[in-house]
Amino acid sequence: MDVPYVPGTILLLAGEFLHFHSYKRFKAPMHRVVVPSEHQPGKPHRCSLVRFEQPDLHQPMWPASEDPTIPAPLSVKDYYMPIANKAIGKESWE
Repeated sequence: MDVPYVPGTILLLAGEFLHFHSYKRFKAPMHRVVVPSEHQPGKPHRCSLVRFEQPDLHQPMWPASEDPTIPAPLSVKDYYMPIANKAIGKESWE
């Protein structure tokens, strides 16, 4: 999806941790940034400020349920380890 340039605005992309902790109120989109080429006259200049936040690896990935029959949430480490291992072709972080 193209996001149009609107002067004076800020675009905030939330990650999966905020997605789950907000009870899915904030979406965690797949995204990529495309910088306008110098060969595209009339395209506005962009300024990007990137900040990554990482919770403690033992933090629950989402809030616990009040229903005792629902299993406890995975830790951040247990949630991301399989994803990272698959990306790098590794069995485990250990």
